[in-house]
Amino acid sequence: MSYFVSVSELLANYTNLLALEPYLYITFGVVLICFVALFIYRIKRNRKIVKDNVHEIGKVRYTNESNAITKEGETNLTYNTGDILLEINKSHTVSKKGLIKPGKYIVLSSNQNEKKFNMRVGKYVREYEHNQEIIVSEGDEVCAVNIPVILR
Repeated sequence: MSYFVSVSELLANYTNLLALEPYLYITFGVVLICFVALFIYRIKRNRKIVKDNVHEIGKVRYTNESNAITKEGETNLTYNTGDILLEINKSHTVSKKGLIKPGKYIVLSSNQNEKKFNMRVGKYVREYEHNQEIIVSEGDEVCAVNIPVILR
């Protein structure tokens, strides 16, 4: 068995590769187009336009604008992806499979006129400030007391 390959054998193998090369490019192109089409389809399926500036993703409405005031001068809640709105006197239990998962959150006031608000985390009601960080653990009860609160 010889370790040396003749030039004619190399040229024969190279021409065989060149004959298959266009098919490889076409196959690669078709696969790439399928992946791009699937990606676009999944984005369109998960994002439905409800109004001009409001999108619904997974049954949660998000605004495109960061303006939190409506034309009438009232507060307009603006959400980012992953925000949780706590309604007044509606309690949520922190769990790994629940709406609120254990971890660190920033509490935001939904009313721009009130910078301080009351919230129940665990057993006790306490006063929190807008943009304050809280840490919740498994089994804690979280509830907004006087105004709706956003957990980010």
